[in-house]
Amino acid sequence: MNLTGPLWPYLLEAEESVISRAQKGDSGATEYMLYRYKNLVRQLVKPYFLVGAEKDDLIQVGMIGLWQAIMDFREEKQSCFSAFARICITRHVLSAVKGALRFHHQPLNTCVLFGTEPDGWPDLSDRIADRSMAPERVLIESERRAELEQRLSDRLSAFEREVLDRYCIGKSYCEISSELRCSTKAVDNALMRIKRKVARQA
Repeated sequence: MNLTGPLWPYLLEAEESVISRAQKGDSGATEYMLYRYKNLVRQLVKPYFLVGAEKDDLIQVGMIGLWQAIMDFREEKQSCFSAFARICITRHVLSAVKGALRFHHQPLNTCVLFGTEPDGWPDLSDRIADRSMAPERVLIESERRAELEQRLSDRLSAFEREVLDRYCIGKSYCEISSELRCSTKAVDNALMRIKRKVARQA
């Protein structure tokens, strides 16, 4: 779990609210959602191979699909974002794989690239967000994040840590409850407790 500085508050909001903020141009909300679901992208691209590209290129393609899911999600039409994101990511990856085969190793030089900042947060292209971080700020934020994470970890129960780990990689309440053999209500209650603890530590 790598939450730092300005992005901590988004953990306290309902996911639909964060998505709405992202759709209205809140770059922090977009960054938070991309970070939260990045592991889901990694899981979904594992079965695929992109001709003429590295695995990281395929992850970048998946991240574009995730970004499109964030921008296109409508709560009144798609009740569950994680399920919608899975569809968008998979479709985008499949399209890239088929396109690469069709155009014989054509480089993916028209893609928006998503890298990784030294502190672990997604480094969004200027086409998505205009954010910069000086090296000294990276160090300060990294140290602060580590301190906050340690303080929070000390206050979470084993069950809460299990719930949070799964929540942070984009798993739904149903998936978490199935894996931990508990009710969705227990998952919801655990996340509410975690959010209160995060608010006290932020």
